[in-house]
Amino acid sequence: MYVVRMCGKATHEEIIVVGGGVIGLSISIFLSRKGYRVMVIERNKVGCEASSKNAGLVVPAMYSPYPLSIDYIKVMRMMTSKASPVKISPVRMGCRWIRHILGNRRRLARDARWKSLRRKGREAIEIIRGLVREMDIDCRYREGSILEIYTDRDYLSEAVKHAEEVEADGLRIEILDGDELREIEPSLSTSVIGGLRYVYDASLDPQAYIAGLKKLAVEEGIKIIEGIEVLGFNEDSSVRVFSRKGVFESDYLVLANGPWIRDLLNRTGYDIMIHPARGYILTLKVKNSDTLKYSLMVEEAKVVALPLGGTIRLAGIMDFVGYDTRIPHGRLEKLLTRVYSQVPILKDLEIISMETAFRPCTPDELPVIGYLPGSDKVLVAGGHCRFGLTFSGLTGLLVSQLIAGEETVIDIGIFSPSRLMTGSNM
Repeated sequence: MYVVRMCGKATHEEIIVVGGGVIGLSISIFLSRKGYRVMVIERNKVGCEASSKNAGLVVPAMYSPYPLSIDYIKVMRMMTSKASPVKISPVRMGCRWIRHILGNRRRLARDARWKSLRRKGREAIEIIRGLVREMDIDCRYREGSILEIYTDRDYLSEAVKHAEEVEADGLRIEILDGDELREIEPSLSTSVIGGLRYVYDASLDPQAYIAGLKKLAVEEGIKIIEGIEVLGFNEDSSVRVFSRKGVFESDYLVLANGPWIRDLLNRTGYDIMIHPARGYILTLKVKNSDTLKYSLMVEEAKVVALPLGGTIRLAGIMDFVGYDTRIPHGRLEKLLTRVYSQVPILKDLEIISMETAFRPCTPDELPVIGYLPGSDKVLVAGGHCRFGLTFSGLTGLLVSQLIAGEETVIDIGIFSPSRLMTGSNM
């Protein structure tokens, strides 16, 4: 083994960021702009996991932790129904995870600090807009381009209540009936009775956005090392990060490697409740350029249809089944039937690829942002679940403020890692 100091003799404080996804790259850029020397270590290729395999939505207005809408009956459906857009495997996840989801209903209802994240939604969008402006890459960034559609009046009624609440937080949402939706998006069927248009929220091509972030990081002088898995770390006067290709030393360490944060912490005596949620990404070949004008959130199936020029990406669904990469074709077919009934033109398009990706999720769907308990050198930034892209830039800003000893733009106490951790190092 050999020890690598990131830049030889340090003239500025040095930071290693583990994880080259949208969170890790955003953090590295913000840290670099505060004068830190930054190295990103990625176990595979930059952005090859959920950061590039997602629905491409920047949607702070949609943010509301899922425990608030889950009761015992819904949990049972998630465990037993093949048609449910969310599946929980009690064998893979265990009763502890399910207890935490249900237990967080009451806690989150009392503690409304989670809304601070949504209330910073305009800032979250502005950060991403600014990064897009700096990129010499077209990532199809569009604001006001998302429609959420419904066929069920009860679901629509709940959505309207959510829209009214979000409006109070400064994020504008238009409530539209079925005819108004079809006027702006003619591809919708007559079964769609109404929905929402997210005026301030945005959509983009996540693969192009990741490529743009990587380009910005390289231009900032950030060192990116791909194909190295971090096996562990220890902390004394500095932080040592261990891999099969050597030992890397720095002043700070940021763990931003998605669901693999838990695996890494397990090796150092911690356990943190960040679990993988399997999502699906289907790519459809477009027959003509006007197939879809808007990004569509088919809410009752939890599937997004994202137009990307010559293709349409269908992304969504959450399966809590561990790191199982198998695709349940029968269950997907049931959910896609629901999508096709609302957007009939998609049914005739050829599926040219089908993939899975793992989102990092916590049982309360609040991200984990902060120092490890008892540490002033090792931070965790992850567990954003469905909102990683949305809050990636804001997370980068928060982590850079924490390390710099500045006041953070949000009181991040509610996002503390300690709420989800057990272990010998606690």
